[in-house]
Amino acid sequence: QDVVMGSTAAGMGVVGGEVGENLGGPTGRMIGQTVGEFITPYPSANIVKSNSPNEVSLKNTFDRFNVDSFPAQLSNDPYKISEMDYVSQLTPGSKVITPKLMRQNEQAGQAVDDALNTITTGDAPSTYQNAMQNAAQNVIKKREQARDAIASPLYRQAFNEGGLTNLQGVRNTLKSFIKDHPNSGEVAKSSAKVLKMLAPKKVSGKNVEPNLEQLQNTKLEIDNMINRPILSDNALAKTTQAKLLEIQQFLLREMDVASPKFKQARETFQQLSPPVNEAKNSIIGKISELKTPQMKNVLRNIFDPGETNLATMQKNKKMIVEADPEAWNLLIRAEVEKRLSSIKPVKSAVVQNEPSQLSNAIFGNKKQEAQLLAAMNKDQRELFRDLKVVLDQASLGRLTGSPTATRTEIAQSLKGGFVQAIRDFVSSPVDKTVGMGSDAMFDRRVSTLATALTDVNYQPLLKSSLEKDSGIAVNRLLYFIEAELMNQDLPTE
Repeated sequence: QDVVMGSTAAGMGVVGGEVGENLGGPTGRMIGQTVGEFITPYPSANIVKSNSPNEVSLKNTFDRFNVDSFPAQLSNDPYKISEMDYVSQLTPGSKVITPKLMRQNEQAGQAVDDALNTITTGDAPSTYQNAMQNAAQNVIKKREQARDAIASPLYRQAFNEGGLTNLQGVRNTLKSFIKDHPNSGEVAKSSAKVLKMLAPKKVSGKNVEPNLEQLQNTKLEIDNMINRPILSDNALAKTTQAKLLEIQQFLLREMDVASPKFKQARETFQQLSPPVNEAKNSIIGKISELKTPQMKNVLRNIFDPGETNLATMQKNKKMIVEADPEAWNLLIRAEVEKRLSSIKPVKSAVVQNEPSQLSNAIFGNKKQEAQLLAAMNKDQRELFRDLKVVLDQASLGRLTGSPTATRTEIAQSLKGGFVQAIRDFVSSPVDKTVGMGSDAMFDRRVSTLATALTDVNYQPLLKSSLEKDSGIAVNRLLYFIEAELMNQDLPTE
């Protein structure tokens, strides 16, 4: 008992900055800091009515995700967080706090799973690619159908009425292209192909000029030649594309002259084309045409801030959700699970800070967080914002090391009566400690203090005792806590 009293006095001297530093060595100093940093007044949300609104709100948020909370984590007070952090590194305190941190880790992981399940319960990693491609194709298809529903009847009316088209100028231009370019070159070959499509057809022994519908099909064929994928084997050079575009425009002018109704149909088609072009020219259009090996890039194309921006994200989201909301939900979940896969298991005797790992993996930096939240709908966004709050707060007070400056502040805040009360409590046995070794008794007493720090049920009483500035009140409170933990009668005054 003398050893415990001496080392405790030395330790409290270190914490207080005045008493007993010459009475004890490193062990006494560590014990003193352990005891001194353990006590944090925090009003429990379910006991004290005068909590700060922020603490009550945080507690409610933790409860909604079924994650336990520690008073220091709810307080956002660096002083209290530092106490929890440092105490959890010392053996007596760690025996109390470690199981609670492990439980909180499990709860944090389950909270993430539950949040993901509110987005979709589908097997996102293996299904989102096909779902997204089908949705992208449907986006384009629906926009084309909406345009064609208006323009096609106008085209049909023009084709039925017909019109005499003068093709001589178009043919002469094509012949000059063939003449001016090598016979084996792209320009000559492509021009010859178009010239053949525009040639009169023999009908009952007579040469019959192509009608409007046949000329429209020729125009579409020229479109296909110009728009071949750049990397395809039969892609045309830019020079050839320019020559074909010149011929196409020439042909359309002649068709407009031959049929005002065709001109009206074409103008209507052009007016209704921007939504279609928007989809085709976006990442949605690219996804619609991707081959299977290239589908692995979809997540990067949608979520990587280096590949896109928030405005583009909103447009892509709107298009896909209109076609297939579940495909977009699968995409979001696949992205979150991809981010979670970056967490690498760590073998360590120390309890890992899993809330911090989960938060960093899911939300990343500010731009990555913004991209992810922008992809979500209102309810999903609010849920994941709250999830981030819980994970970030639950990551506090977990073996980050207590800064010296904070320890000094803690020491200065301790009062003389409080220090004496701690020393008396640690050095004075109660009934059930009789016969115990001094080290075991001290460890259990420090464990009691750890319970005072991490169990919100005792925080109001502790706060009240400290506000009385009474060593006696603190001493009695600690006996009260220990007695409850031992399931024995409270000691008399």
